[in-house]
Amino acid sequence: MPAFLTWYRSLCDRSADLIEEIILKSRYLLVPFYLVLLFDILTIMIDFIKMMVGTIETAILMQHTLQALELLDITMMANLIWLISAGSYYVFVDNSYPDRLRFRRPRCLTHVSAGILKEKMAGSIVGISSVYLLELFMHLAIANEEIRWEQMGGLLALHLVFILGYLAFNRANGADHHMHDDALKEKEHAGEVSH
Repeated sequence: MPAFLTWYRSLCDRSADLIEEIILKSRYLLVPFYLVLLFDILTIMIDFIKMMVGTIETAILMQHTLQALELLDITMMANLIWLISAGSYYVFVDNSYPDRLRFRRPRCLTHVSAGILKEKMAGSIVGISSVYLLELFMHLAIANEEIRWEQMGGLLALHLVFILGYLAFNRANGADHHMHDDALKEKEHAGEVSH
């Protein structure tokens, strides 16, 4: 093989390894979100104890809970963005990864496929939508505002569409998994018969 091709192949391999390393390490950008959520649990617990003792009102605990829901919503969106970007890289760009690199991957990316990515995205969207609706209901309860049912009906209908979309992805992906599992069993059986 000519020296140029060897150099070029080596450069491509090093570049691919660097890109994969950046994508894998980028998950640590999510750690601050998790730490803030843990801190928020602590503040809610302290507020709950104060409310039980009678030193603060329920409204303060509700306000902190509302802030926690906002943080949870943001964290779920950040998780979704990372999962889709990292998963898409492994499905569409790096689909011929060597087995030596498989052990470095987070568990959520070991058996990733386009169907599983769609299912995880749909599930995350349902979760984000649920948190948003809960946040909206709590905000209305705190502010003692009257519910505008035409707006609320639209949000609930949209949430129902998200749930139906998730169920459709789940069903389609489940059927795909069954066909894939059946094909693997047939290959294994054919291998046993030929021996």
